[in-house]
Amino acid sequence: MESRTLNATVLDSLEPEICFLIRDDFYYGPDRHADICERKLVEKLIPPRLGQAFPSIVRTPEARGHEKELADYYWQIVSAARRHAKDFNHIRHYFWMRLWLSNATEQLSISFPWYDSLSEMRRFSDAIATDAVGDLYWDQDQGWGLDVKGTDDRLLIHQRDPDSDDTGLLVSVPRSAFLRKMSDAMQDATAVVARLTQEMGADVWTAYVREPPVWNRP
Repeated sequence: MESRTLNATVLDSLEPEICFLIRDDFYYGPDRHADICERKLVEKLIPPRLGQAFPSIVRTPEARGHEKELADYYWQIVSAARRHAKDFNHIRHYFWMRLWLSNATEQLSISFPWYDSLSEMRRFSDAIATDAVGDLYWDQDQGWGLDVKGTDDRLLIHQRDPDSDDTGLLVSVPRSAFLRKMSDAMQDATAVVARLTQEMGADVWTAYVREPPVWNRP
């Protein structure tokens, strides 16, 4: 633990950001890589205009109070899927979310590229919400790995490619402040998802959906 602390980038803060991924078209062609890459068989989508900083994502603070506008974007996807007879397995990626931990001053970020829903993010946030010292969290998937260790007052967060010799990114952050921010981010995201669920009649953001969702618009 001491050697890892010495090698870590020491940060004053790390900001958790939970967001909804936004796309500008709907692909309705066959599941062939060449066709998907060509993007010929697509319908244009009108992305939500919420004054967001980046067109490809809507962060939960940007969505708060604008859930209806965000739902209107998702209704375009549902309508397009119905027109082209695509079931939910073909469109679930349009409803994916993402979690990032970032520090603007150092221009660095830690990503969770395989966490598509709130339940996966909650698994991370719940595991680190403790005063235990030592190993707190570990996960690994397809070119990505993350582990978190705790000291009395710091969290050591290490992201790397387990298939590479690269040491990746190791940061040390103030423990209590980060845990408060992570808790707030999860609460905000949960509230936004609850409002989206009211708007659409089905929750496709909290966890992996195994049964076809029943929307509240025919």
